[in-house]
Amino acid sequence: MSAPCGHRPAYTTAGFPAGLKVKFPCLQCPKLFVKPSTKSNRHIIINALKDCCLAGEVNNQVKGKVLEALAMSESFHYVILFRDARCQFRAVYSYNPENEKIHKLVGNGPSSIQGKMINSLYK
Repeated sequence: MSAPCGHRPAYTTAGFPAGLKVKFPCLQCPKLFVKPSTKSNRHIIINALKDCCLAGEVNNQVKGKVLEALAMSESFHYVILFRDARCQFRAVYSYNPENEKIHKLVGNGPSSIQGKMINSLYK
């Protein structure tokens, strides 16, 4: 039996009861674990704004301002504020997970949002 990379896995019986073989992964195989990088929802937010929240010719001016503000921001996490259940766009906020602060980047809305102000979340 070979490993996914084609190499033969290593077996040992040292330190284990007689007849028991313990399989170790191939040392020449590529590592399957990759250290996670800082994830960002920037791409998802941009797509949502362009294709859903601010779609159409009527919203081109607002869409341009919002996309420009997102391009200048160094944040990794963003939140879109909607007016009501009809998902009418109000503002885009940056979220800092270290101190759990939400600050406005662009749009009409409060300058910062606390947890008690959030009615519901869409994911």
